[in-house]
Amino acid sequence: MVEESVVTEGTEGEPRTYTKLIIFLLVVVLGLLYLYYVLSKPMQPLVTPRLKGYTHVLSIYGAGADRLYRPTEVAVGKDGKIFVADTMKHRIMVFDRNGRFLTKFGKKGKGKGEIEFPSAITVDDNGRVYVISYNLSKLIIYNQRYKPYWEITFPGLGPLSATVKGKRLYITTRAGIMIGDLKGNLLTTLSRGGSRKGEVNRPTGIAVDNRGNIYLADSMNYRIEALDKKGKPLWVVGAPPKTGPGKPLEEVERTRQFGLPVSLTLGPDGNLYVMDAFAGEILILDKKGKILGKVGDWGQEDGQFYYPAGITSAGGDRFVVADKFNDRVQVVRIPSPTAGAVLPFAQWAFNPYVIALLILAIITVLTWMWYRRWKRQRAQEESA
Repeated sequence: MVEESVVTEGTEGEPRTYTKLIIFLLVVVLGLLYLYYVLSKPMQPLVTPRLKGYTHVLSIYGAGADRLYRPTEVAVGKDGKIFVADTMKHRIMVFDRNGRFLTKFGKKGKGKGEIEFPSAITVDDNGRVYVISYNLSKLIIYNQRYKPYWEITFPGLGPLSATVKGKRLYITTRAGIMIGDLKGNLLTTLSRGGSRKGEVNRPTGIAVDNRGNIYLADSMNYRIEALDKKGKPLWVVGAPPKTGPGKPLEEVERTRQFGLPVSLTLGPDGNLYVMDAFAGEILILDKKGKILGKVGDWGQEDGQFYYPAGITSAGGDRFVVADKFNDRVQVVRIPSPTAGAVLPFAQWAFNPYVIALLILAIITVLTWMWYRRWKRQRAQEESA
């Protein structure tokens, strides 16, 4: 009777013991998988990598002897036309996608329909052109024949940049973001001046995606900021430099992630292409704010920039840059850093080391199941 009691207790206790062992082994295996995932993640480089394949396509210096003078911003129409805010000559120059001069428009003056120092420009899908004159604190809308037919004034606000998305016109000012319809009627305002998350300080660049999320080149905060369509902050990359008594200029400069972000555009790949005026570079970020790489350099050669001021997508991998202090516009080709990239989950799931660990886990579980069955059969044989 004593032996029978011992066998029975062992048989009843074994399932719980084996279950605990199996759970423990599964936890260990999952822990090893997580440890592998963490250790195998690439570290964020301290230096932003330069992307390969960046090439210069063409440069636009003007129309013959009539040269550009400090072009500040560029826009590309649906038909591929390139519009240039030729700031110091108080006009808009128009070129085809191959850089051939087509026409120019804009009349210098302070009166209605006149402009001075055009500083920003955008084009809607219907061919209407929106030009900001920061000096006059107004925006002029030109029709498809490039005749002014509407203007909006911003007393004391200082309009800085503009973009059109769908049926909405987005304008940045010193005070924040204004959103209106394409007839110039104000619908709402977002953000406000300041340096906290969600606030702005001279945002000279704006882009809007299909979800209505807003991306800003928050220039004097030295950062890129993303807001949702209601103005709620999503993320921020960069920050104002940390200044203080006794801090040398070199140390202050090192704390800045951007030299001076002045313009940005959304590429067809969904990434953000940011023009850094002081670094003479274009930085590429994904829509979550991760820096993917950079292209360009400081200088006067093809593909180099000297205090550039504006950038816009021309479709595909082509981008147009207002290379301001080189008195030219450049068309460059930037290969997408995410084109053909494997999705993170797929990259992780099909890793051979992960597969090996999963196979090891399965073998371990099957071995313990077999051992449990063998132990139970043995107990039954002994009790018989």
